[in-house]
Amino acid sequence: MTYIAIWACSPYYSERRPARELAIFATHDPLVPPPADRRGRVVVVEDCGHLNLLQHPAVLHAVARFLRMTVASGAPEVGAAA
Repeated sequence: MTYIAIWACSPYYSERRPARELAIFATHDPLVPPPADRRGRVVVVEDCGHLNLLQHPAVLHAVARFLRMTVASGAPEVGAAA
């Protein structure tokens, strides 16, 4: 089983962003604004607020694309025993 981190409107407490993480932010989110430094896999959804991230079509497409890409790459499980 493959474990993947997907964050939608999740606070960011450090500059460290794992390579297999997808971070999704909304432009009109007063609670968790997009980071100024958009390194890594960061998606910023235009014309969207905090609660709409859960059902916005752009978010659903970004998550589906990320999951397809991860499965297609045959990436090993995160935390899998060697």
